[in-house]
Amino acid sequence: MKKFTNALMLGAISIATVVAMSSCGGTNEPTKDPELTITPIEGELHYADAVALTVTGAPADAEVTYESNNEWVAFIEGDSLFAWHIGEAVITATAGDKKATYTVKVTANPEYNVATEPKLDCWGISAAELKTKMGTDPIQDQVSKEGIRYVSYTQNKETATYETYMFENEADKLVSCYLQVQKVSEDIVKKYAYFLSERYIRVTVQGDEKGIYYANSLKSETTTLLIHLYSSNGVLFIQYQPYSHQSNAPALKPAKKGMPLFL
Repeated sequence: MKKFTNALMLGAISIATVVAMSSCGGTNEPTKDPELTITPIEGELHYADAVALTVTGAPADAEVTYESNNEWVAFIEGDSLFAWHIGEAVITATAGDKKATYTVKVTANPEYNVATEPKLDCWGISAAELKTKMGTDPIQDQVSKEGIRYVSYTQNKETATYETYMFENEADKLVSCYLQVQKVSEDIVKKYAYFLSERYIRVTVQGDEKGIYYANSLKSETTTLLIHLYSSNGVLFIQYQPYSHQSNAPALKPAKKGMPLFL
């Protein structure tokens, strides 16, 4: 097993295989060519590991090729599979006129479930609607001098992690939200970076060098969410905001496959 990036990019991938097996024929039946099967991968792989793929039953002179139906989850280079993001991908092997498939399932290592992401499917709702969704009273509900309304909830008392929602006060519309971690250490910062890398792709934002940015798609045209990891005055922020690919939106440059977490 080999890495396609540095050791900072971690996570976990559990592999489930779906392999078609042929039944054994009787002694009087003619011998059949073995079906093409992908050799199952044993055990657990870490996010960003590379694994060599192998098959059995391929014709002697046939070239074996592999394809992933979801490169966001796992991609193929040559005969190697690279784990990337949480989700599922079907890997297809082709050799001559034979095909075989199996499914890889990428899951987050519980170590990096350091937080619960804010509610990201309710942009534009009112503060009252948010409170109904949260089902609990906020620890803070106030309006800043700039006219932004902040509604906050406690998420993890040990790390002093808060979940905050920002509203345009006059319009009463949710426009952004963030996690705020007040008890910060190098280890905490690293774990949050891993947490985001398992779920999103690292991007660079034109004209902004502060912190690290992530997006929820491989292309700017299909990106709908932008995440910003940064620190300010000793506090770690993970800010989420909707993204629309328009002329006035910040240009996104997706990271290359295997790009290190920290430059």
